Amino acid sequence: MTSFALVLFRWKDIFVKWPAVYGNSTDIVPDTLGPSSTLFGYDSSKRLVAFVDFFQPIAGEWWEAWLNQLRKQIPWDGFVLEDNEPAALTSKSETTVGLVCPKNSTLESPKYSPSAVDVWNSKEATNLLSDETICMVALHKIENATYRHYDVHNIYGHSQAVSTKNAIWKLTGKRGFLISDSSFAGTGTVAGAWFKTSLKESVPTAIRQSIISALEFNLFGMTAAGGSAEVFPVNASDCIKWQVFTTFHILAKSVVTSCSMDSNTASFAPVRKAIDTRFLLLPYLYTLFFHGLMEGEAIYRPLFFEYGTKLHNRNVLDIDDQFFWGSGVMFAPSLENNPTRSVYFPHDTFYQIDSGMKIVGDTRRKPVDMPENQMAVFLRAGYIIPTQPRLGAMSTSAARRNPFSLLIALHEHSDGSAVANGNLFWDDGESLDTVEKRDYMSWVIFNKWQEGNFSRSLLDYDVERNLIKNLTDNLTFGSLVVYGFDCSESPGITLRLDGRPLTMDRDNYSLHFEQEHKLLTIKLTVPFSQSFKLEIIAPVTRA
Repeated sequence: MTSFALVLFRWKDIFVKWPAVYGNSTDIVPDTLGPSSTLFGYDSSKRLVAFVDFFQPIAGEWWEAWLNQLRKQIPWDGFVLEDNEPAALTSKSETTVGLVCPKNSTLESPKYSPSAVDVWNSKEATNLLSDETICMVALHKIENATYRHYDVHNIYGHSQAVSTKNAIWKLTGKRGFLISDSSFAGTGTVAGAWFKTSLKESVPTAIRQSIISALEFNLFGMTAAGGSAEVFPVNASDCIKWQVFTTFHILAKSVVTSCSMDSNTASFAPVRKAIDTRFLLLPYLYTLFFHGLMEGEAIYRPLFFEYGTKLHNRNVLDIDDQFFWGSGVMFAPSLENNPTRSVYFPHDTFYQIDSGMKIVGDTRRKPVDMPENQMAVFLRAGYIIPTQPRLGAMSTSAARRNPFSLLIALHEHSDGSAVANGNLFWDDGESLDTVEKRDYMSWVIFNKWQEGNFSRSLLDYDVERNLIKNLTDNLTFGSLVVYGFDCSESPGITLRLDGRPLTMDRDNYSLHFEQEHKLLTIKLTVPFSQSFKLEIIAPVTRA
C-alpha cells in the first residue's frame, strides 16, 4: 500500500489549502495544518482527512490513477458517490476534536446568513457557515485562479462527479454509471442523483413529496434522479406501497431489505408486477433519455407540462399525486388502502395499460379501480409506446434481447379517423458516441380511416438509419396492441405486410379482439431492423 505521506509528497498540490496567513496562526488547531498548507479535517470517526481539490486538472489525474488501480482489483462499471459533500466535524473549543475555523473572518459570519445554517447545525455548532463542513477561507484552484471555499462550496460535489465521469470514460471507453449524492445545476450532464424523502408522517405524504422532488430535479436538468427513504415504515403494506411507487422513479432503488416484508409471499405480488411494468416500458424510457439529451426535454413531468391552464382549469397546477413519463404515459400511485383511487384526467383520452379501458377526461377527478398497493398506468391517446416484455429476464442486458411490442393508443377524430405516432431510439446501450453518430432511430406512424363497411389501418414502421445491424438483426417485434380499435367482428380482420396478404397458417400470426374495451392484439414476428408497412383491414358497423 502506498503510504499517506508518499501520496501527499507526490500529489501535494491536489488538496484544499489553508491561506498562507494561517501558517503560524493560533486561530486554528495545529493538527489541521498539513504539509504544503494542506487543510485537514476530521471525519465521523475523528480521523484526520484531506480534501481533494477536484477543480484542478492534476486532481483529476490523481483520481483517475486511483480508480484505475481499484479497477485492477474490482472490475467496476460505475460508482455511487455517497456523502461526497465537503463534510467535516467542527468544534466549539480546543478541548474537543474537530476543525476550528477563524471566527473573525467575515466569510464565516456574514451579515446575512442562510436559514439552512440554523436548520442543519448540530447542538455543538458554532453558528458559522463552516459548521459541519470545511472553513470558508480554504483555498481552491480553478484555471490558475484561486477561489475561497465560500465561493465554490455548493459545486464541490459536482466537481468530483465531473472528474469521476471523465475517468470512467477514459478507463472503460463506455458510458458507465454514476450517481452523486451532492449535485448542482449542470451535474445532470455527467451523473444522476438520489434525493431523500422522510416517511415519518405517512406514506401518501411521502409519495407526494417525492413526486415534487423528482419533478424539481428534472427541471434542474437532473433527468436520472430517484428517491430513497430516510425512515422506513414498519407496516408491510406501506412498505410495498412505497416500493411500488419508487419503482417508477427514473432511478429505481429497492428497499426490500429495509422493510418488514417477505418477497416470497403473495403480498409481494404488486412489487413484482411493478418491476415487470418498468421493464416493459424501458425502451420508451430509453427513447425519452435521447430526447432529453437532444432537446433538453424533461422525462419525469408534472401534468401542467402537458396541459396548460388556457385549455384546462387551474386545478392541473395542484396535481401532486400523479406524473408523466414524457408525453405518452401517465402514472397514479396507490395512496390509501382503498379499492378505488381518485384520478385527475385532463381534457384528453386515456387507456388503462392492462385492461384497455378507455377514459375520456373532462378536467375533473374520476374514480378508478385500484388493486391494493399497485400503480395505475395510463396510455395517452395519440401515442405509440415501444415496449419490451421482461419474460423472466433478471437484468436489462438480458431483457434487451427479448422481442419488442408496440402499444398503439389511438386518438380518434370527429370524422371517425384515428392516428397515433411514436418513435424509438436504440443503440448498443454503452458506447460513448452513438448519439453523435445518430446510429439508430426508428419512427412509427399509425393511421386509421374508414372506407365503406371496412376500416383500414396502416402501421408505417420506418427505420431512418441503422449503423448497428450486427446488434439488431436478431431482434424482432413480437406483438402489436391497438387501444380503441373499432371493429364489428374479429373473424373478419385481415392483414397485409408490405402489400402481401398474410395467412395464419403460412405466416404464423394470431390476433385477438376484446370487444368491450376495443382492444386488438396481434402476435406477429417482424424484423426489428427493417422498415415495414402493416395494413389492418377490419369490418365496422355503420351508423
